[in-house]
Amino acid sequence: DAFYLSGKLRLDIGDARGALECLSSAHDLAPHDYDIMIELGNAYNDNGDFKNAESILRNAITMFPERDSAYNNLGIMQYELRKHADAVATFTSGIERCSSPLLFKGRALSCMEIGEFGQAIQDLDQLMDSMPGTAVFYWYRGRCRFALGQREPAFSDAKRACELDPDDSDFDSFLQSFSAPKHGG
Repeated sequence: DAFYLSGKLRLDIGDARGALECLSSAHDLAPHDYDIMIELGNAYNDNGDFKNAESILRNAITMFPERDSAYNNLGIMQYELRKHADAVATFTSGIERCSSPLLFKGRALSCMEIGEFGQAIQDLDQLMDSMPGTAVFYWYRGRCRFALGQREPAFSDAKRACELDPDDSDFDSFLQSFSAPKHGG
């Protein structure tokens, strides 16, 4: 417990190397503890050791397939490494087993990166059903619709994002792009 708590604290303050030491010790003492595995995966990731991060997170997924953190953390790591198709597969696997909103968001963002806008829209719709007042979901969906050439629905989503969060300059810029003059008539 002391190794785990110390490692978690070190991660929180940005001491990835110290966290890795403590969490490795905690994992040696309790190799089947899900929370330790998740934090150890985070520590490996923060240390740039993506191979060991992936290995420990995949072990957590194998041992605890119904829990969402390992899928989410592995998917985020893959996304950040620009392995978007792998991230989509990881998030999809997690959704099939535990259907967490975190996983729908991760898959939507990953799908957007590889041009799978239809799937991204489906995931964003799912998120908006459970969290209808979240402006960023409207913004993401608007960007997907815009990419698919669906200008009117994209405009509606941009407008709704601005209504929900009028102070976000990204939302406002996206909305303003609809009133910019079109080139070529």
